[in-house]
Amino acid sequence: MTDPNPVIIDVSEANFREAVVERSFSVPVLVDFWAPWCGPCKSLTPVLESVAQRMNGRFLLAKLNTDENPQISRQLGVQGLPTVKAFVDGKIVDGFTGVLPEDDFIRFVDKVAPSHTEKFFEKLVALRQAGQIQVAVNGLCQLLEQEPGHIPARLELAGILLDGNQLEEARGLMAPLMDDPAPSSEVMAVLSRIRFLDEAEPVEPLRAALTEDPSNQEAMVALGKALLAKGAYEEGFELLLDSIRLAGAEDEMPGRDVMIQAFEVLGNSDPRVLKYRSQLSMLLYK
Repeated sequence: MTDPNPVIIDVSEANFREAVVERSFSVPVLVDFWAPWCGPCKSLTPVLESVAQRMNGRFLLAKLNTDENPQISRQLGVQGLPTVKAFVDGKIVDGFTGVLPEDDFIRFVDKVAPSHTEKFFEKLVALRQAGQIQVAVNGLCQLLEQEPGHIPARLELAGILLDGNQLEEARGLMAPLMDDPAPSSEVMAVLSRIRFLDEAEPVEPLRAALTEDPSNQEAMVALGKALLAKGAYEEGFELLLDSIRLAGAEDEMPGRDVMIQAFEVLGNSDPRVLKYRSQLSMLLYK
């Protein structure tokens, strides 16, 4: 009996538009360009078919014999075999040529055909960015209950907790990742932020000390760090710049060190880092 919803099909020039291009509007389609004489194809095809079967509908694997369908292969720029091209919404969105190990192919699939979990996670990230924090928190907790090993969701939730100064909750959430011998840069960024918050002093006593003595550089730096830890980045960075302006050329500049530490926590692509790194450079090297 023929499967009414196969995950692997053979395609040709005659049905390519319908079976690949039009179908890709409802499900990602990965086209495997192969030929009977191609040795590497015989290594890659079993990998593609095995993953397609296991993922059971996350993508459609369409196999095209280039010897029998040379025109479409030329039109799509296929220059070597095996080649795989991914179609989404009628367009080629990615591809590769040559044999990939199964783990690398799965990562390729995750990128071009994200799972329902990944789509849900992306939606939660968008909700957080739109200011719907509690909705995002509820969704992230639900996701982590179902998939405790989903590290991006754990990091996203930890970031929200830290934004709300819920240090202990964030520390507990990150505890399973703290003993990782080779943490990713994303994990390190969150752990660094936790350490940064650990070292920050209470804001109000520092404000009082600085009000009493506006030239107190130690209080100025400590307050700047405390403000950064609470998420008041603009005020914190400006205060640290002021502390550097007050320091003499031969003096130590703890304000500079705190700024550099904060840059590492926020990450090089953060717009606040780009802005204040530029201002710090102008101040130090004028």
